[in-house]
Amino acid sequence: MCGGAMTNVLSPTVKQQFFDNNGRPLVNGKLFTYEAGTGTKLATYVSSAGSANTNPVILDFRGECDLWVPPNVAYKYVLSPSTDTDPPTAPIWSVDDVVSDQLVTLYGGVDTGVTNAYVLTFAEVQTDVIYGTIGRLEPYLVLDLLPYTVGQLASL
Repeated sequence: MCGGAMTNVLSPTVKQQFFDNNGRPLVNGKLFTYEAGTGTKLATYVSSAGSANTNPVILDFRGECDLWVPPNVAYKYVLSPSTDTDPPTAPIWSVDDVVSDQLVTLYGGVDTGVTNAYVLTFAEVQTDVIYGTIGRLEPYLVLDLLPYTVGQLASL
């Protein structure tokens, strides 16, 4: 689909890199990941198919790590130097409510709060190609993708 009129999106970061307070790569730094708003550890993954990272994630010699998260799951990230304890007592920073809202961002949906269920609202009936098959998405459709096969999605 290159060359045609389309909306581009920002490329995902293929490696996460973190820095110390002096702007240098955070060698062997620790990234703690928690459920948003809590101190309960929450797993991140080394790939899209993924086995879980350690928690904390230990950064490499460039201050990098592979950090994959499921879409629409809220995290709290706490970045600490390599000398910090578990739980961290001297973090560099902490950011709460980090969400990879992949489907919501790409398709303009609204997260319903139910895993894998989104409300997609269209001004008119849309016809889209889904894996080479024409499918229709009716206005105000609630889409729950997990239980459907490709053939079932195409018949919507």
